[in-house]
Amino acid sequence: MILKRGNRWAARVWENGRWRWLGTFDTRREAQLAELRARSRPVGPNPPVAQWLGVLEERWERSLAPKSRAPKRRLARALLAELGERRLGELTPSEAADLAARWPATRTRFARHVWTIACREGLCYANPWASITLPPRRGRRDIVPPDAEEIEAIVARAAALDPHYAPMAAAIIRTLGFVGLRPGELVGVRWEDVGDSTIAIRRAADGAGGWKLPKNGRVRVVALAPQCRLQALPRHADGWVFRGRAGRPLTQSALAFWWLTLQRAGVTARALYELRHAAAHILVEAGVEPALVAHQLGHTDGGHLVAALYGHPSERRARELAQAAWRRLESAGPAPRLRRIA
Repeated sequence: MILKRGNRWAARVWENGRWRWLGTFDTRREAQLAELRARSRPVGPNPPVAQWLGVLEERWERSLAPKSRAPKRRLARALLAELGERRLGELTPSEAADLAARWPATRTRFARHVWTIACREGLCYANPWASITLPPRRGRRDIVPPDAEEIEAIVARAAALDPHYAPMAAAIIRTLGFVGLRPGELVGVRWEDVGDSTIAIRRAADGAGGWKLPKNGRVRVVALAPQCRLQALPRHADGWVFRGRAGRPLTQSALAFWWLTLQRAGVTARALYELRHAAAHILVEAGVEPALVAHQLGHTDGGHLVAALYGHPSERRARELAQAAWRRLESAGPAPRLRRIA
């Protein structure tokens, strides 16, 4: 990485899990040459895991956006903590299986990916993670979103676990589950964005501590469910609506950690993002057109994705809609007969 320092230029490279300083130079070209020389040092066969992760992280620095780099770095730090001093070719399949038994599936998949690239580049000859069977990833069609009653049950359980945080926890869960915000959009809501019955989505967390426009680059104003009761929350001078358990403005990582805490406490086995699917499911079940649900969620496809995933209401709801339509026809009485004009 090249940095401007006054009238001079500095260079550093990511190596073995940390930045290594290369020095300060009079011209940008000299700094670039120093960086190139440092990066071009060959990685020998069967390198330590820490060295290989350093090479990969330097590649991510150049090829991935900050939001995409952040989860990879978290997983890389977890690997460094347990396997940093081991060499790639030393890990046996039995050791890998023991680690996978106590690791999250996401970390095991990441380790398999790291060794796969190393094998492809000739740094080791076997992938000890290759024979480990992991549960298949669930796609959108496999998700069974919670209904309104289940959302309220999650609210009640979260309140019982932490009564002091209960009002904020309820607002977070209901805003995700009824309004359908993305987690990154939720943490970016300010009080000037909140109306009596609407909420403006103007920003979203970029995954690297900053802000960006919501997905698809569009600001939108959507309906705010009365269940959220945001107006009852305390207001702070900094203007942010949602706050963490310590009272500071809520961040995306703090939100994910809080939800993981709920899962570990047995409050819910749901993934956080399933609350967004719940919002779409509830609105479709209530008879809202897919195109209108798509606007609520921030989709720009005119409702095609919503129709494909949730466009078929449950049998019970289908019967209720049919009965309601027939009652409206019956209450309107017979249609007036048209008089023939000679």
